[in-house]
Amino acid sequence: MITVTSRAAEEIRQAASRTGVADVALRVAAKEMDDGELQFGMGFDEAREGDAVVELEGFVVLIAQPSQPFLAGATLDLVEMDSGDRSFVFIPPQGADTGGCGSSGCGSGCGGGCGS
Repeated sequence: MITVTSRAAEEIRQAASRTGVADVALRVAAKEMDDGELQFGMGFDEAREGDAVVELEGFVVLIAQPSQPFLAGATLDLVEMDSGDRSFVFIPPQGADTGGCGSSGCGSGCGGGCGS
């Protein structure tokens, strides 16, 4: 469904620990905007009915049913945009035409957008 790089996973685990939500899952989401661009987001959350529940890199990832087609084959990574400025990015599967790569935050000290 989705993969998480070890670099992103480590930052997510640290953010969960810092914010006291180590036992809560990471929800990732995607939706198509009116212009066809995909908007991505993530945050700590509880599981809900209909969620895909995936264990990756030592934590649980939740994906609501409407987001599942957009996240199939995607990779969540952590990249350094500027010196010391790190951001999460969603990388679509090779060959996908999504037009977007950013994310919203996932908790204190853990987030950012593509090009923001």
